[in-house]
Amino acid sequence: TFGSPHSVGAAQNMRGTMQALIAYGTTDGHTQKVASEIAGDLKQRSFEVKTVDVSQPLKGIALADYDVCIVAASVRQKQYSEAVISFVSSNTQALNDMPSAFVSVSMAAAFAEGHPDAESYVTQLLRQTGWKPAIVHHAAGALRSSRYDYFQEQIIRHIVLKDHQTELTSGDHEFTDWKRLKRFLDTFYAISTDQEPAAPRDA
Repeated sequence: TFGSPHSVGAAQNMRGTMQALIAYGTTDGHTQKVASEIAGDLKQRSFEVKTVDVSQPLKGIALADYDVCIVAASVRQKQYSEAVISFVSSNTQALNDMPSAFVSVSMAAAFAEGHPDAESYVTQLLRQTGWKPAIVHHAAGALRSSRYDYFQEQIIRHIVLKDHQTELTSGDHEFTDWKRLKRFLDTFYAISTDQEPAAPRDA
């Protein structure tokens, strides 16, 4: 659940439109693209949107100024960045008191056999921080082969991809299902505007 009822509309009442904060942590830049897609979608739904990289100083950012928050974070070596963990830990109560969502971006989410691992990353973060997002979305990540050295390429080929035949020499490859991300945002919009019960769920 959201915890105690958030004053959904508190920021809205002051400024006239619903305020959304998109906070992200990225490794190779793909999660920044995911965050940008989310921001664009919410703007089309008449939200006023602020997008921030949590690895940078967050001067003047207070969750009390927003009606909803979506956190998007990439997974590297089976964990999220310290900046993401710190942001969530520092704002757990505020996140629980408003409609909030988590978008976990990982290569584990790209293949069926990796889904348990993808879910375990989220479970660990939520247990560690006490955050209870209304909805969680697992987004498959991307391969940035143009940026990998030989050692990184071997890790990707033999550990991340395993038996999956994906050509690493053909440039960057995105596994993200953008239509599925859109459906997740449809659900989150319904939750944040009280059109759907706020029960924790995956999408």
